[in-house]
Amino acid sequence: MKKIIILLASLFMIGCVSVGDIKKESPVMNKVVTGNYADISRCVVSGMESDSRWTVSSLNYDIRVYSDNKTSEVIASASSGFTGKMTAFRLSTKQINQKSAHVDLRGLRYDTENALEYLKSCVK
Repeated sequence: MKKIIILLASLFMIGCVSVGDIKKESPVMNKVVTGNYADISRCVVSGMESDSRWTVSSLNYDIRVYSDNKTSEVIASASSGFTGKMTAFRLSTKQINQKSAHVDLRGLRYDTENALEYLKSCVK
């Protein structure tokens, strides 16, 4: 019985991707853009949530805005009964000056490509 429980627990852990794993991924976008750090994050999430594709709009979004150091972070994740919670992508932004912010987008290929579409439309 213990072997079955260990086997099932292992199966649930397969496919789980953490924020730490995402940070190791190569960035899809890593550059300075025109815009406000918090507005960029909110714009990307707003676009993703209103997307008609269920694989995009069904993600869970955790938006963290740190006004003291002018940074924000969006962590998008998907939940599954089989694999648990899986981080899809991470977007971090940091205000550089009054008009510019640095953006760093990393994650799983499909979800990150969708986020990149919205990110490009949210920045100038």
